[in-house]
Order: sequence, then C-alpha cells, then structure tokens
Amino acid sequence: LTLQHAAKGRFILGLGAGEAENLAPYGLPVDHLVARCRESLQVIRLLWSTPDPVDFGGEFFTLKRASLELRPLQKQPPIWLAAHRPKMLELTGRYCDGWIPHDLSLERWTTGLAQIRESARAAGRNAASITPGMFVNSVIDSTHAAAHSALEQAVVKVGALSLDATVWADAGGVHPLGPTHKGIVDYMPNDLMPERAWELINAISWDVLHGLFVHGTPEEVVETLTPYVDAGCREIVFQNFTALARPARVLQSTGAFLRTARLLHRL
Repeated sequence: LTLQHAAKGRFILGLGAGEAENLAPYGLPVDHLVARCRESLQVIRLLWSTPDPVDFGGEFFTLKRASLELRPLQKQPPIWLAAHRPKMLELTGRYCDGWIPHDLSLERWTTGLAQIRESARAAGRNAASITPGMFVNSVIDSTHAAAHSALEQAVVKVGALSLDATVWADAGGVHPLGPTHKGIVDYMPNDLMPERAWELINAISWDVLHGLFVHGTPEEVVETLTPYVDAGCREIVFQNFTALARPARVLQSTGAFLRTARLLHRL
C-alpha cells in the first residue's frame, strides 16, 4: 500500500507461489506453496477490505484483531498472479485481477485463460475483469543475426535452465534438470557446482534454445507475439537478455526493444 500511495495509484501487486531460490536458502518453507498462496490472497483481500480489526484462522496464517492503518488509495491495488498449473489458475480466477504467466506456448496460454475465466465465473466474478498478460524472455536486436549471436551466449542458456520443463517440451526438448522440473519453483542455481553448470549449459542444443526464447528483430518478435494479442493478451512484460549477453550492443538492443513496444501498442 505504501508503494500504491507513492505511485499515486499506479501500482500492481504481482504474486506467485514462490521460487526455491528465494525461499530455501533463508530457511523459509517450500512445502504447500499453492495452499500458502491461497491463504496469502485471502489475508491480503481481508485486510484491504476494511479499516476495522479482523480475525483469520488458517493453516498457515493467524490474525487476531489485525488491521492496516494505511488504507488503499481510492481502490484496492490490482493483484496479478503468475499461474501455470490448474490450482494456481483457479486462484487467479477466484481472487486476482490479472494473469502474468511465464513463456507459455499459445496453446497452453489460451487453455490457461479459459480455465481462469471458468474459475472466475464459478466464483461469481466477471471473467472479463481479469487482465490476461504474459512474461516473455526475449532476445531482441536490430538484426536477426545479432539476436542469434546473443542467443548463443552462456547467460541466455542459464536463463533457459530456469524455465519450466513444459516450456522445454513445447520447444522440442527435455529439461536438463529433468522432465518434471518446475522451473523457478524448483531451480536452485547456488546448488550447482561450476562443472555441473557448464555441463548443463553445453548440453542445450541450438534447435531447442532457438525455440525457448522469443527472439529476432522488432518486426519478427511482434509477428511471434501477435497471435497472443489476437487471443486476448493485453499486457506483455519483457525480460530482454540481449544486453546481458552482448553488453556492447546495449544501445542497439534498447532501441530495438523500444521499437518492439511501439509496434505492439499499435496492434
């Protein structure tokens, strides 16, 4: 709420079930992540809904006459959920205002959106009030050759290891950490010794890598993403790996990225 006030209302609370890298090293629980997420959403909505003290008795959280002195600015901040599997998709439809999954194929994205809308209707909500989006790992540059050069760099391949095994399967490959790997939910880079990390990186084939990242010129990237827009996607959050992979091309890549954003806004 402090950020919502500081931003004069232009604030979105983005949540997910949790990432192993941000939990396990600090002694935070990594079990029952979806159930914890559900209760977190219930507690947040409850505290935002009234200035009066509230009680809550859950499996993971307990409130006894708890209240927030700072109130939402005009209206509650929208909550967007990073959801990929059925239980999290159900939570999105029941409690949230937006959906921001990570690098889904068009088929998985449209199926997920349908599940969210079904969940919203079952909860008595207006399904159309939930904004569909997507978080996109990308390699964008002024030429396709430059994008390919960045795509081959080790830092991009490290990013590929954090993707869900289903994303790998859709790209025609098997995740090096196993076919059931849940991406950032499971990924613990600090547990990988350098030799093992390089072994995994070097095992990533070009054909699979080519399918894991949205890449190319602004026009090519927009062409790739247009079917998502046509299917209802209204917000795209880019993580552009080009500057990390090729620092010397940061100006060209930034220019290409801004052009991509302008082209998408015209759709």
